[in-house]
Amino acid sequence: MTHFPINEYVLKIVSPCNLNCSYCYEYNLGDDSWKQSSKLMSIETAKIFFEKAISHCIEYNLEDINIGLHGGEPLLYPVEGLRTILSHFQKHADKNGIEINFNVQTNGTLLDKKFIDLFEEFEVLVSVSIDGNKEANDRFRLYHNNKSSFDDLIRGVNLIQSKAPDLLVGILSVIDI
Repeated sequence: MTHFPINEYVLKIVSPCNLNCSYCYEYNLGDDSWKQSSKLMSIETAKIFFEKAISHCIEYNLEDINIGLHGGEPLLYPVEGLRTILSHFQKHADKNGIEINFNVQTNGTLLDKKFIDLFEEFEVLVSVSIDGNKEANDRFRLYHNNKSSFDDLIRGVNLIQSKAPDLLVGILSVIDI
């Protein structure tokens, strides 16, 4: 088997999602593997992953590593647990002279001051899923109780734009033609 350097990883740190998007492949289109997995990645599992990733960087003489936090909805992970994981990653990357770049893909509904402060502390870049205006959103992106998620999404986007605009770097959209 040929080995090659990898410096970008996507970690599914949370299985569940607070939304019930009708187009979600994982929850509504037949992939039910999430039912057998833990709801949250343990801190111990995250540490083991990172030790292996750092070893890989050292073996291949890589100077940087990109870690994407994903889910379900990654902001369902408790803030303090996420702080523990990010600080462990940062400490080990710094100790080994490796630059670490964090990013998170979120539906934006749970973005609050605590998460934004954490993201500022660790320079976590944020991408938000948004499919358009309220009408487009409410066709597909509802909470499990069938209530609209749009106002919470817009509140989260407005909050990060006002507190840490440089961290908001991307939008993920599902286009309904």
